[in-house]
Amino acid sequence: MPIGYTGSIGYIDPEVIDADPHRRPKNNSYKEKAGLKIEREIEAFIDRFSLNRSCFLTLNFLANMPPSAAPKTIKRMEKLLAKYFEAYYWVLAIKRHGCHRRVHIHAVVASREDLRTGLNPQIFASYRAIAARAKLERRRMTKAEMAERRSLVKNITTNKALKALWSILRQKLPKLGLAPKMPFELMPIYKDALAVGHYMGANLRESHLNKLPKDGRLHLFGKTKNAPVVVKGISNISLFTKGSKMWRQLLDQAAQSVGMNEEDMKKEFGFRWQWKMRSVCIWWSECARAGAVPAADALRSKMFEVLGEPLSWYRHDTVSATTDLRAAIEASLLQFNNPKKETEMDQAA
Repeated sequence: MPIGYTGSIGYIDPEVIDADPHRRPKNNSYKEKAGLKIEREIEAFIDRFSLNRSCFLTLNFLANMPPSAAPKTIKRMEKLLAKYFEAYYWVLAIKRHGCHRRVHIHAVVASREDLRTGLNPQIFASYRAIAARAKLERRRMTKAEMAERRSLVKNITTNKALKALWSILRQKLPKLGLAPKMPFELMPIYKDALAVGHYMGANLRESHLNKLPKDGRLHLFGKTKNAPVVVKGISNISLFTKGSKMWRQLLDQAAQSVGMNEEDMKKEFGFRWQWKMRSVCIWWSECARAGAVPAADALRSKMFEVLGEPLSWYRHDTVSATTDLRAAIEASLLQFNNPKKETEMDQAA
């Protein structure tokens, strides 16, 4: 594994990127890293609680509700979900419609019972096709389409636990300030964990773009404590880009030029040695663009200018200095005890 990936969730392999262009990162910014974090953690969430117990929940807020008023509703929503679900992971989606912004929540919830058994796949596909057709045509669903969807929901499943949750949420959620006509949609996951993670990550990236400074410190995602944590924070994620690949290649060359690996470099130069190599990376890239790739000796000398000499060298010099000092003291003592030898040696000289 290349240097620099230790402690992270790993990098996206180039073959995976070519096979799935939707997961190709556009840049190495905070938004892309946050979206990638959500994707991986949603996948781990569904893998932990199984696909049969996981469901996709959508909460629709009022049309005139600003994003800055969402935290109050989210707090009450979290208390409600904690009563009826074992775990959840939500993302605040901020959509822009012209000059207006609308807010809703997408969440993946884990029930204590199996909610997928009894699902009719044909009716479920027809139910989803109505909304997909309206989305493809970039319009809202008509009253006839919404009535058709409501009629399909009656026969979409025979699971009693799922229907019991529908009745509970139908009574509780409108009191939180959600849309009165269609406050929620709770359905089993249609495809797999990868598709859900990609959809949630895309909504988070869009929310980052549509978020304004007047919204304040608005949290765009949240989860329960028992939800899996793939990586702590955003800075520990490394996306696969040309710059990151060049960075790690240079770190490998720098370590090999002094005959060390990553662990040895940490011991000799400290755990922040990779971040101190920025000026060396810039120098190396400029030389590479000019067509003159630096040799190993030039890279080693440039690296020692930035990082300093290894600590073991200092320890070795200290040990040799103490042995030389001890030998000098012993020689002076011998000369003090035998002054005749010193005079004889001076006369001979």
